Amino acid sequence: INNYKELDDYAYDLKAMESSFDFKVNVIEEARLPHYRYFQFKSEDFSFSIRIDGGIAHGIKPVQRLTSEDMKLENEIFEIRKDVNYDLIYNISIDQ
Repeated sequence: INNYKELDDYAYDLKAMESSFDFKVNVIEEARLPHYRYFQFKSEDFSFSIRIDGGIAHGIKPVQRLTSEDMKLENEIFEIRKDVNYDLIYNISIDQ
């Protein structure tokens, strides 16, 4: 909530995280995002994707409020919760 008012703030934090992980970060600016959210993870040997049908905007939230200033910009584990009464649909595709 209000963590990233400007795209540059978001890009700065993503670039800061890049050194903590074994993947490259690319920020692509889009004027309008599609309704769904699609995450794709690739390595040289393996890739998988997750499509969350409305989950990010409708129903999945961290248990405690997370602000960008408080996060470590590294692999951080935090609890999430489902805060709606309806089912959430996930599609996971694994490519080897």
